[in-house]
Amino acid sequence: MYAFYFLIVGAAIWASSWAEISCWMWAGERQSTKMRIKYLQSALGQDIQFFDTEVRTSDVVFVINTDAVIVQDARSEKVKKTQLFVVYYAKTYKKNVFVMSFLSELRS
Repeated sequence: MYAFYFLIVGAAIWASSWAEISCWMWAGERQSTKMRIKYLQSALGQDIQFFDTEVRTSDVVFVINTDAVIVQDARSEKVKKTQLFVVYYAKTYKKNVFVMSFLSELRS
């Protein structure tokens, strides 16, 4: 009977983990798409002479894609991990304060 409970808990953890990862990836994709659009609009707002003398079209596309991938990676992975570490730290700090107060009461 306990094996069935563990199976249900494992399935719930798997589903919630999948949902969290999917949401963070979706948020990163949305942010990078908005950034690409804004970057392209500002690049197209340049004088046409800028593209003839200063830069090639392939350079512009390469820079847009590189920056978008960096933003998507940061948004999808780094923010999620930072929040996770902050929560772990808060939980550990709370637990340690409880243990230390318990031990100080025990010694008194």
